[in-house]
Amino acid sequence: MRKIHFLVAVLGAFPATSLGQDFCSLAVHIEAPSAISPVPVRVEEPDGRVETAFPVDGIARFCGLGIKPVTVRVGRDCGQVTVTGVRLEWGLTRNVSVIYSDTQCREDHIMALDGPICSLLLRFRADDKKGKPLAGVTLHPPAPSRTELRSDQWGRLMVRLRKDEALHTMAETPGSEPESIDFDCRSFSEAERVIVLRANH
Repeated sequence: MRKIHFLVAVLGAFPATSLGQDFCSLAVHIEAPSAISPVPVRVEEPDGRVETAFPVDGIARFCGLGIKPVTVRVGRDCGQVTVTGVRLEWGLTRNVSVIYSDTQCREDHIMALDGPICSLLLRFRADDKKGKPLAGVTLHPPAPSRTELRSDQWGRLMVRLRKDEALHTMAETPGSEPESIDFDCRSFSEAERVIVLRANH
């Protein structure tokens, strides 16, 4: 009888060690005051396994993890918060707190009724896609309803268009062959292109 009492006492002191299914490995506490939709939480284990959950009452729980450190990613691609090297311990729930804000993401996509709704970043290079950036590249004709734009010292030029607009133009700079650019705003909300201008011979 004494032996039975002893075993019960041991199990009472270490319930999670013996009954692994009774605890969750990780609880991610999310504070997201500006989020207008549920915030996804993704946990990546070292072996490549990925598990995604959404918070319930502000907490996303992951109950089937191992004991190796994991990576936690909170939010979608824009403004994502990443916590690496989260250590787990058998029998304990690891608590991680994250403050997440998608304000920047939403502001980037809030457009006035008659304002731009898509963006095209042009990146100009000399000779090939790994060539040096080309500054001072212009578009002729310019983007609809816009004054002349020039690429900056890193060869970048941002074009913003309205829903009903399309871009059909030529990229030009002295000493290089012009290159045509065609872009339909209805097909994209945001895009980036590398434009190669080859030297005149």
